[in-house]
Amino acid sequence: MNNKEFFDRKVKVLTHYGNGKIACVLCGFEDMRALSIDHMNGGGAKHIKSLHKNFYDWLVENNFPEGYQTLCMNCQWILKAKQSKHWCIREPAKYLFYFHNGNG
Repeated sequence: MNNKEFFDRKVKVLTHYGNGKIACVLCGFEDMRALSIDHMNGGGAKHIKSLHKNFYDWLVENNFPEGYQTLCMNCQWILKAKQSKHWCIREPAKYLFYFHNGNG
């Protein structure tokens, strides 16, 4: 697959999972360089490793299965932090202290 084909495939996938737009479904961010597909139920890294092929190709070949959404990297990281057992939104200093001291 050449660069144009990869770009076209990525546009198609991001648009589908971005509710018809190339944008983060949570915050509306539109710079494609920082958009990706989120596994809404977790397990994304393990799933992608098991594919042995491009994730965007897999999504298209499987007729855009449910359970995915377009997110910007900021929203991806915020969701990941909120799902972490160490996340403490009311006391961010405790959160940073926890990791600074070799935990997590």
